[in-house]
Amino acid sequence: MPVGAMTALPLPANGTWLAFHGQMLVRPAEDWQPEGDAVYKAGGLYAFDLEGFRQTGKIGAVDMLAEPGERSAIAEFASNRDHVFVLFNENVRGRVMAFEKSAAGWTGRRLALPEGGTITMNHANEAGASVSFTYEDLLTPPTLYWSDDNGETLAPILAQKAFFDASSHAAEQFEAISKDGTRIPYFVARPKDQTAPVPAIIYGYGGFEETMAPWYSGMRG
Repeated sequence: MPVGAMTALPLPANGTWLAFHGQMLVRPAEDWQPEGDAVYKAGGLYAFDLEGFRQTGKIGAVDMLAEPGERSAIAEFASNRDHVFVLFNENVRGRVMAFEKSAAGWTGRRLALPEGGTITMNHANEAGASVSFTYEDLLTPPTLYWSDDNGETLAPILAQKAFFDASSHAAEQFEAISKDGTRIPYFVARPKDQTAPVPAIIYGYGGFEETMAPWYSGMRG
């Protein structure tokens, strides 16, 4: 491609993308077929070499970082200076992976954030190694976790005030099975010493590609 020439990247019409260290990361909202017969699944996260495309006008090899599963989806992704961080919604619970590109290809590792609740990505420093997330669940108020080393170590540095003492309660996840066999996850907060059925406050929502993840409520507590 001549220097200074402009050409359209063969990106999906619907989706999100991010340039990172000479790579173009793509999350298509619908199945994506940029070249040849290869089809990349909607909701997955893929990468190709931008410099290679500039030189040849072809995408070439496409790497797959992650693809959605039956009960998991990529919620969002962002990069700091060194890594790409991918937030997954996995059976209505948050999980974060950090991906790094080397000569050998892409490698990923899971970040040591609490499990069983909702994770929000707060920031990823494009000029440095810091990254931060917020975690909450039915019994844990929103808590900010910070890392200055690409998520290798994470520490809680700030939390919303707790509006009730949760030490006597437990939060659990179960599944209801509908008539057509669909497994519907739900969460329960209950006293740890509960041994018999008790009255329950029930609330739920789902639709328009949105799920209701577990969140902390001082009023409910």
